[in-house]
Amino acid sequence: MQHKGKVTFFNGSYGYISSKGFPEKLYFHRNDLYREYRSSIKRGDEVSFEIKPDLERLSQRIAVDVKFIRFVSPTLDSLKIKYDPKDLVIGKLINWNGRLGHIKSPVLQEKDTFIYYSRLLAPSVNVNDILVFEPIDSIDPRSTFFAKFAEPIHLAPKEHLFIALEENGLNEYPFLDEFLEANYPKDFLPYKMRVEAANGRLDHLEKLIQKYVVAYGQLPQGLIQGFPVDVQIFLWDKKIVEEVSEEILLLYFQRAPYNIKSQILDREQGSTIQKLLLEKYTSWFIETKQYLKVSRELKPFLRLLNEYSLWEEEASYKFIQVLQRNLSPESLVDLWLSGHLNRLPSVDFAVQHLDFLNTDSIEALLSIADENVFTNEVLDACLDFLISALVEQSFLDFSPAAAVILRYFHEHKTDLYVNDILPRLKNEFALVQQLMLRAFGVHIDVDGLSLLKASSSIINLVYLILY
Repeated sequence: MQHKGKVTFFNGSYGYISSKGFPEKLYFHRNDLYREYRSSIKRGDEVSFEIKPDLERLSQRIAVDVKFIRFVSPTLDSLKIKYDPKDLVIGKLINWNGRLGHIKSPVLQEKDTFIYYSRLLAPSVNVNDILVFEPIDSIDPRSTFFAKFAEPIHLAPKEHLFIALEENGLNEYPFLDEFLEANYPKDFLPYKMRVEAANGRLDHLEKLIQKYVVAYGQLPQGLIQGFPVDVQIFLWDKKIVEEVSEEILLLYFQRAPYNIKSQILDREQGSTIQKLLLEKYTSWFIETKQYLKVSRELKPFLRLLNEYSLWEEEASYKFIQVLQRNLSPESLVDLWLSGHLNRLPSVDFAVQHLDFLNTDSIEALLSIADENVFTNEVLDACLDFLISALVEQSFLDFSPAAAVILRYFHEHKTDLYVNDILPRLKNEFALVQQLMLRAFGVHIDVDGLSLLKASSSIINLVYLILY
């Protein structure tokens, strides 16, 4: 009666088999193996066998008529093989009897390569299968080469396959066309590109891709997706590839500085991608509460809010109110003066929190003076405040800031300055104050009659200012 089991030990002379039908391990001798299996059977192989009593120890049983059923395919580790992928060759299995066969490769034109089942890294193969193998010189007179190991091409590590193709040239393997078309539609061919990408040598990668595009046309999408995220962004940014996935583009958009964000949006002008980027970025910004402080994300977002009109005016105003509840007034004013906000909660809010003792703040205000109606309203209110402050508070403290605004009105709003502001200056300020404003560069004519009545100290001051 035939039984089945697995070889658990074999040292070349004897071994043991474990089988579900027997509680003990069954002893067998190499003489009870079929001759063709004596040099190749090993631990893990499945075998069939018959049982007979052990004549020396009648209480035990032994296995006889041991036949091989299926061998356990070896691994590179079990064979203790290390190899250089550059030495790999690709070929077709032209014959196979279950134990041995021959591989035909156009790269090895002299003779076929002999392959033995104990060197095959697969449980089974068939004639015409494509194998990747490492050929070495053989002592077998039937073959020039012996396969140190071989495995079906679909099981070979992809990167090693890339190297083999790069070393020998794809043109050497015309029989691969159909297989490659079905399994790796061109996305694996430029292995060197992946090496450069993995090592961050993007300039080298760019040159390789340009050569590839000249030879094959546009890069296939499968190849692009095989690159690391940063490399895909690099290729898209350089316009080497036309598109990357939405997820990657959004990731790039989120972490890019403002000028790059603008370039991305301008490149996608009018497209659904532009709208999608703005929508997702806005959602991310709100969900992560980037508005709770003046973060590195807040300023770019606010500039995009203004430049690309992300929201309607009402929604934009509501967002400013949200900022008002979370940021200090000084932070809000700074954001407005730097062009990140197009307005503040109110004109009174702007006047109340502007630093009039700092002429830089006034200069910043004047730099955005003509941007919108709100800014001009603030400027008019600031002028009224400063003139009142010169009269009622401290002329010396506020006169530098007042002079900056007065010079602006004289240069840019001449009619208003001459008809309304200048008469007010002459009516509300004493002669010495008018002279001090003139010393700060304010255009103001000094009344000659008043000078005649002035003291010698004032006359000396006029002389110094004029000459």
